[in-house]
Parts: sequence; C-alpha cells; structure tokens
Amino acid sequence: MAAAAMEVGLSPAQGKNAIAIICREIKLAPDLAEIRARPTDYQKSARRIIDDPKHALEKDLRGRLMRGLRLKNPEDLTPKYVSNLSVSSMLSAGLTLRTIADTQAWLVAHGTRLKPLAPKEGEESQAASRAMLLLDAFGFDVKAAQDALRELHESAGT
Repeated sequence: MAAAAMEVGLSPAQGKNAIAIICREIKLAPDLAEIRARPTDYQKSARRIIDDPKHALEKDLRGRLMRGLRLKNPEDLTPKYVSNLSVSSMLSAGLTLRTIADTQAWLVAHGTRLKPLAPKEGEESQAASRAMLLLDAFGFDVKAAQDALRELHESAGT
C-alpha cells in the first residue's frame, strides 16, 4: 500500500487514511486482505462514487455554488437542480461568469445544461458579446449567434 500511495503522490499514512475514508463512504471494510479478496466489490462501489455527479464537482466550485445559491445541504446540489437555473438567476445570486461557465461545464459533462434564456440587456448581453468575440478570435463561426443577439437588441429597441 505504501508504494501505491507514493505512486499517486501521497505519503503511506495519507494513503492509509484515504483508503479508510473511501471504504467508509462505500460501506466496506478498510482491510487490505478483504480488499484483495473481493476486488470487484470494491471496484464497483468505488465506480458508483466516481460516477456520482456530486463527487465530480470540484470542491471550490461546490463551495461557490453552495454560498451563491444559499443551499444548506450539499446533497441538494445536483445537476437536475442546477439545470433549472438560468444564467440570469445565477448572476442575480451573485455568481461570477467564471463560476457560471464552470457550472455549465459540469452540467454538460452530466448530460444537461443551464436553462436557456436570452440574455438581458446590460451585463448578460455584454457577457454574450464577449463570449462571441473570444470564440471568433479562436476562429469559430459565430455569425448565427451574432445575428441572434443583434435581433434581440433590435426587438428590445436598443
């Protein structure tokens, strides 16, 4: 176990502690003999943790979302819940565009996305314009998005 821990950049003590934490989470014994005797059980249980969206969410992003969305229980922070939010509601909650982009990446990785709504005038419209300019600078075709935003501005009378 010491060699395995060091292979991933942990000390032997950190490796032993990590095994204990993981085994507690998957409700299996943290005994090496038991792990070696039933590797498939441990692998399947570990895979369930890895595949769980709440564990895929980076700790810093989870904290920003918990605070911004004023959630008390981390279990409430699920792709299903967050996908019902729009960029507007997230900005209104005080979340930054970076947090929103990171959240969208997490959602897309789990087969969903933020609720699509047209950007409002001001910060939202500016953010959409900046995003298009950046994509254009990378060589992406943004004509359809630019036309849609222009149409929104014209229909709003700006």
